[in-house]
Amino acid sequence: MEKNKKENKLSAFFTFTRYQIQSQIQRNRWLFPIVSGLLNGLRNATILQGDPALHIMKPANVWDVIFSTLGSTYFVHLVILTTFLYLIGDLLPEKSYGQLSLFRLKSRRQWWLSKILTLLTLTVVYMVLFIAPIVLVGGLSHGWSLDYSEQTFFNRFMSGVPANLFAAGTEEAYITPLDLFAQTLLLIFLALFTCGLFATVITLFTSRSLFGLIGGFTFVFVSLIGNSLSGPPSWVKFLPSHHVAYLGSLPVRTIPVPTSVLYWMIWICLLISLGFFRSLKQNIFSVAKE
Repeated sequence: MEKNKKENKLSAFFTFTRYQIQSQIQRNRWLFPIVSGLLNGLRNATILQGDPALHIMKPANVWDVIFSTLGSTYFVHLVILTTFLYLIGDLLPEKSYGQLSLFRLKSRRQWWLSKILTLLTLTVVYMVLFIAPIVLVGGLSHGWSLDYSEQTFFNRFMSGVPANLFAAGTEEAYITPLDLFAQTLLLIFLALFTCGLFATVITLFTSRSLFGLIGGFTFVFVSLIGNSLSGPPSWVKFLPSHHVAYLGSLPVRTIPVPTSVLYWMIWICLLISLGFFRSLKQNIFSVAKE
C-alpha cells in the first residue's frame, strides 16, 4: 500500500515535470535561438573570411567562429542571457492545467523541485539550439579541426581567445580548444541557469511574471556594468560579469574557472533555498488567478 502510494507520487511528479517542459518548448518562440545562432554564426564566419588583398587574415577554422561568438562577454550578456530570459519568462505563475496537476502532487516541495528540473532542462535545450547552428556554420564554412587555426595565433583578439593563450614566441597553448570550449559552455550554462532562477524566484515572491523579467534583466544589466568600469576595481570580481564568460572586460582570464563555478553554485544554492522557503508559504493556486 505504502509502496504504491510512493510510486503514484513519483509518477505524478514526472508527469507534471514533463508537462512543464513540453508546454514550453512546443512554442514557436523556441525557434528563435536557432535563427539567432545561425545568423550570428554566419556573421562571424563572414568576418573571418576577410579580404585576402589586405593581408590581415589567416586561414581560420570552426574554433574561430565559436570563440569569436561565445568569447564576447557583451554578446553573452546582451544576446544569450536576455533571449533566454524572454523564453522562460512565463514559467511562473502557474497555468490552469498546471494547477490541476498540483492536486496530484500534494507537495509544495515537489512542485518547486519540478520547476527547478524544468528550468534546468530548458537551459540545456536552449544552449543546444543556440550553439549547434554556430558550430555547424563554423565547420562548414571554415573547416573542422581539433587544433587552433593560423588565424587564432595571428589575431587572438578577433578569434575571441585569451591574449596569453600561447606562450611567448611559440604556438604552444596553455589550454586545448576542446577544454576551452567545455569551460566556456560550463560558465555560460551556470550563468543562464542562475539568471533564470533569479527571475523565477522574483516571480514567486511577486506573483507577476513581468516583475520576474524585470528582475532578470536588472541582473544582466548590473552584471554588464562590471565590464564597463575602468580599472577595473578589485570588488568587481564579486559581480557576475567576471564569471559569465571565459573572458570578461580584460583580454585574459584573471579568475580561475573553479572559482567561477563555486561562485555560481553559491548563487544557485541561495536561490533554490529562497524559492523553497517561499513556496512553503505561497498560495500557488491564487498566483495564476491574479
